[in-house]
Amino acid sequence: MTRTKLDTAIVRCVEKLQSESGLSLAQIAEMVGMNYEPMRNLVRGNVKRPYFDVILKLHELAGFSMDEQFGLQTREDREWQDVQKSFHQLKSHVEELELEKRLLLDWIRKYAMESGDTVESTVIKFINQGRTTQSDRDDQQTKPE
Repeated sequence: MTRTKLDTAIVRCVEKLQSESGLSLAQIAEMVGMNYEPMRNLVRGNVKRPYFDVILKLHELAGFSMDEQFGLQTREDREWQDVQKSFHQLKSHVEELELEKRLLLDWIRKYAMESGDTVESTVIKFINQGRTTQSDRDDQQTKPE
């Protein structure tokens, strides 16, 4: 990593924090745990040994990826990782739904066996019960016998 890239990355983070969050350099310095003068020198590129913990904190605050900023990872790589993460979350959700479906079918079979009905008639009965509205149920409960 060249000194120019590092200086550019620092300035880019500080500029983003100043423009989007309206923070002053003193506020940014405080947020990353530095005094104002060393922070000002860091932004100007006058520091021979950069404060890597400060640089990491700046990137975190500005919402930049260090890998992307320094060319270690492209935006497309990060987007692809996001797509893969979303895919795995969806896959996990589908697996949960499949499990719920199997449990529901097992419960329906057990209920049908206990009530002496067929599975099909039990399913139809539950579907029809699900279609009745709350007002229909209320009407049925309030009717005199």
